[in-house]
Amino acid sequence: MARRKLNKEDIFIATDGLLHELGYEGFHFKALADQLGVGRSTIYEYYRSKEDLITAYMLHIMEAFIEDRDKLDQTARPLEQLRGLLHLFMKHDRILLAIELTPHVQKSSSDHVQQILNHLWKHHHIVFAQIKELVVAGIKCGEIRSDLPVKLIEAALFQAISLNKARNQETTEEWANAVFDMLFSGIRT
Repeated sequence: MARRKLNKEDIFIATDGLLHELGYEGFHFKALADQLGVGRSTIYEYYRSKEDLITAYMLHIMEAFIEDRDKLDQTARPLEQLRGLLHLFMKHDRILLAIELTPHVQKSSSDHVQQILNHLWKHHHIVFAQIKELVVAGIKCGEIRSDLPVKLIEAALFQAISLNKARNQETTEEWANAVFDMLFSGIRT
């Protein structure tokens, strides 16, 4: 195949599609090279191994989420901050895939892979801590029910990302608002 330059965004888009189609175990550089219309050696110019590529892809997803999260209004009321986080979870729904991939990645493949995985888990824990802080603040100010366990509310918010798979024609904003309203107002009329 002819050699051509790739950019990392193209590689990540193709990686995302193949992970969705083939899963972690079925993903390999030959399929990626075929998808991108290049030889396998071209992929190796960018990444030394499957684990290097997958962790770079996972980090790319997390960094995009963190960048948007850092733009949220930290002075808003707790419930509005939680709404903002839920919108970001819907916008960056691949973050759930990144977290689900973590146990599959061979951590022993390189120190670099291990460092990225540690970095990803650090950010994952920071996001969960932020959700917990906002839930606790929401309970204290009377915006959130105090009779429900904080862990339940925290997990429900984060797991709501998986509801994005059921979205049809709704925009991310419409869907996130509907999920948020269902979580915090219930389904009764």
